[in-house]
Amino acid sequence: MLPFGHSAVGYLISQAAKPKLKAGAVWLIVAAANVFDLDFLVLTALGIPGGRHHYYPGHTPLMGLIYWLVIYLIFRNKFPRQVFILVALALLSHLIIDDFSHWLSLVGLENNVSSQINWLYPLTQNNVLVEPLTNGDILRKYLIETPKLFYLEIMAVISALIAARIKK
Repeated sequence: MLPFGHSAVGYLISQAAKPKLKAGAVWLIVAAANVFDLDFLVLTALGIPGGRHHYYPGHTPLMGLIYWLVIYLIFRNKFPRQVFILVALALLSHLIIDDFSHWLSLVGLENNVSSQINWLYPLTQNNVLVEPLTNGDILRKYLIETPKLFYLEIMAVISALIAARIKK
């Protein structure tokens, strides 16, 4: 999923809070929904197509736990505990959504897509994608060859826009 979709899902997660959160907490949750994609920038800077970032340790539940701990340590005195539960959900949502095409393929709703997230890292090792794909190749695969996740992303963005409009 692209950052628009992760942001939309993070926003929708933030709206589950009762009472409603202040803007700073909402922004923190939306940022948490996107933090895994920092490795895209790092890999690109190293000359590795950033589109392969799902296959590296930066996109694992272990790294999510590290991200959550850093966020908690930095912001623990600024936000209530409820916000950090929502941050954890936003982090988890990122990994679930990034691997959603694989899960759809397991039930026959998408073309054959291998798992992109190494859920049990470091206990197991996923082989890093060995095909010489560019970022454009990966984007084309996402938008054209296995588009159902892209459709889900559009629905998430529309839902978030509607939720924001209703909130006003």
